[in-house]
Amino acid sequence: EFRDFHFSNIDCEGAKSAIYINGLPEMPVHKLFFENMNIAANAGVIMNAAEGIELKNVRIIPDKGPVYTLSNSNDIHIINGIMPVTADRFLVAKENVSDVKISGTELKDKSKNIELGKGADKNSVIVIDQNN
Repeated sequence: EFRDFHFSNIDCEGAKSAIYINGLPEMPVHKLFFENMNIAANAGVIMNAAEGIELKNVRIIPDKGPVYTLSNSNDIHIINGIMPVTADRFLVAKENVSDVKISGTELKDKSKNIELGKGADKNSVIVIDQNN
């Protein structure tokens, strides 16, 4: 079981995926903490079967696609993120996603920057402290 990992003060350029988390339905990856990171990658953050994940002051700059793609995940907190011009969406909640909180992140148009898929309703992703 993977839990309670802390990653901080990391700079990376040219990765295939900024962060890739892939747990199992019966054993999700949980309690991972990311802080003060700058990652430029081909793809953004991809999470499947994850819970209790916190990303604080994490700048993800994908070459294309969304900054975050989530499936089968819950209790995800994104604090002080950025919406880079290279990304087509900030977050895509594919299926079975709940309790996602985004705070301190300026998203000019939530309806364009957050896409909800199967099993994710409008309450699955909450944007707090949005300036616009």
